[in-house]
Amino acid sequence: MKGHLYYATIFFCLSILSLNTAYAQVPQDTVLDTYTGQTEITAKRRVTLKSGFRIPAGKKVRIYTGASFGKWVTISSKPSTDQNYILTRIFKKPGIKDDAAASSNAYNTGEVNQSI
Repeated sequence: MKGHLYYATIFFCLSILSLNTAYAQVPQDTVLDTYTGQTEITAKRRVTLKSGFRIPAGKKVRIYTGASFGKWVTISSKPSTDQNYILTRIFKKPGIKDDAAASSNAYNTGEVNQSI
């Protein structure tokens, strides 16, 4: 039993350490003047695309910033049932192709923008 607890503790510590390392790799600011084939361009605070920066036609690139990339929260929509409303979602996550997947509330704020 002690052996399992030891290995579980080691696994937990390594998991936390790897999460902190991944977060540390996101730069505070990103400044680019040429496109080098990236599919994502990120920064903690600011992304600056200098004059002349071009993304070739047909390429898909996601550019975003965030104070904490690991702390997205789950979308929680509970609009009233006695009023009419329009709910709009813009998905940032690929592969949402049907109504069942789109109507799920299991997405977080890093995967979908929502307005009611």
